[in-house]
Amino acid sequence: MVIPPPVEAERFPLIHRPIQRIFFLCVSRLIPYKRIDLAIEACNRLQLPLVVIGGGRDLEPLKKLAGPTIRIMGRLSDEEVLYYFTHCRAFLFPR
Repeated sequence: MVIPPPVEAERFPLIHRPIQRIFFLCVSRLIPYKRIDLAIEACNRLQLPLVVIGGGRDLEPLKKLAGPTIRIMGRLSDEEVLYYFTHCRAFLFPR
C-alpha cells in the first residue's frame, strides 16, 4: 500500500549535490505548546547553529531567548523554506 504525502511533493524537487550542512533547523508555528524554546535552549547551551522559521505569538519572546548562534527568520516563502530544508544538518522537532 502506498500512502501519499500530505503535501504536493512534486513542488519540492530533490537536489542531489554536496552541500555543507552547518546548521540545525526548526520550522513551526511559534506558539507555546510547540516547545521551540527547548530547541533554542539546547542550541544555546551547546553553542550550535540553529535556524528557526515560522510566525506566531511567541516570536518576540523566542527572539529574546535566542543566543548568538540562533537565527529566527519569521515566516518565509515555500521556496525559502525549501532552501533551508535542503541545506540543514538536521531538522529538530521538540516535544
